[in-house]
Amino acid sequence: MNKLKCPHCNYVAKYRRTLKRHLLIHTGVRSFSCDICGKLFTRREHVKRHSLV
Repeated sequence: MNKLKCPHCNYVAKYRRTLKRHLLIHTGVRSFSCDICGKLFTRREHVKRHSLV
């Protein structure tokens, strides 16, 4: 299995979907928002964790 390298940093992923998720860090795209405060996140699970606090 080939290792997939991030073109922006030293991150190496085993799967294409993992690299795709990682690349959101570099693009600044934040598609998920908190319904209460409006804070934006790159991943839905980050919104869920934020909501627990």
